[in-house]
Amino acid sequence: HTPLANKEVNFVMEGRPRVVDGDTLVFEETSGQKERVRLLGIDAPESKQMCTNQNRKEYACGIESKAFLETIIGKDPVQCLAAKRDQYSRV
Repeated sequence: HTPLANKEVNFVMEGRPRVVDGDTLVFEETSGQKERVRLLGIDAPESKQMCTNQNRKEYACGIESKAFLETIIGKDPVQCLAAKRDQYSRV
């Protein structure tokens, strides 16, 4: 079961979104309106965030997490379901 399995779904976003970072997508509707979606249960680094690996070398973990999500999605259509908006008005 997903976290939304027992909740009312109030928002359904479908299409081919742009990946903002490792846990945020943007869907652009035909009207030009953009809808930001924060993926539930994923806490990814911010786009410009740097991290340190086990060898104490810094690397661009934010860019890596974005690239990983882009690889997972590919060119496939995506469907996101949401019960409410968060404090930043993201679905």
